[in-house]
Amino acid sequence: MKVLIADIETETQDRVQVGLESFRGVEVETAKGTVALDRIRMGQFDCVFAGVGTGPDGDEEFARLLEGESEALVVAVGGEPAIQKVKDSDARRQVFAFLQSPVEPVELYRTVSRVMQRSSDQAVSSS
Repeated sequence: MKVLIADIETETQDRVQVGLESFRGVEVETAKGTVALDRIRMGQFDCVFAGVGTGPDGDEEFARLLEGESEALVVAVGGEPAIQKVKDSDARRQVFAFLQSPVEPVELYRTVSRVMQRSSDQAVSSS
């Protein structure tokens, strides 16, 4: 499974990346800004862990990540106020899961397990 970590605050990104890399068969890449958007649009990833509300344009960047035709599952990562804002918006329908910062290891592992199960189910149904 290929995963992109996009626009997440550095400390949280490091924690998420280490957790993801502990799963067998998970390839992790990181990108920020327009590079992340370009990578997502190329459709190379099964899942995108995307930062919510990071930086001055965080909400707009997150909205741009959700645009387009990508089939990748989106996991929104951010502080409680930013996560709640997404949950209360129309963008919620496009988000597979939410991880609140600081990310707890048990929540990360649960989320990754769900993503891997969904990816596996999608691969089987498309065969």
